[in-house]
Amino acid sequence: MKSGHKAIKISFSIPPAAAERSGAADYIAAIRNGIDYKLIHSVQMEYDFSDKLFAHFIGISDKTLFRLKKLDGKLSALSADRVYRLWKIRVLANKVLESSESALAWLRRPQPGLGGAVPLDILDTEPGYEQAQRLLNQIEFGVLPFANAQPGFEGR
Repeated sequence: MKSGHKAIKISFSIPPAAAERSGAADYIAAIRNGIDYKLIHSVQMEYDFSDKLFAHFIGISDKTLFRLKKLDGKLSALSADRVYRLWKIRVLANKVLESSESALAWLRRPQPGLGGAVPLDILDTEPGYEQAQRLLNQIEFGVLPFANAQPGFEGR
């Protein structure tokens, strides 16, 4: 984040642990109904992305993002799902790496456990999100990642 910016607490209205207990029904409904611009913007600020870069990450044009901002609109379910992934991986990275700054640095650097991929570069797909999530969980629990592991094939 730029110096002088305060970390913004991001919330999809219920804590992740509660969502896991309820089967994530509230998150699913929120994503399907679209996400308000205020929440979209908080995620964007947490990553310190320009409008153009953030629009790219969530699969919309920068003009569409501008219209959402101007009209306080909502995202489509597809783009809302991408915002959710960005939010969820950031929450996990903050928890595992114990600081917002360390989490953001980790998300922006090539990671050997991802075959040298930069986590932010692969979060636009579900398999990429799952790989980044798996690596953060391995870091949290002290499990070394398998070299050249294929998603879903670890330890087989």
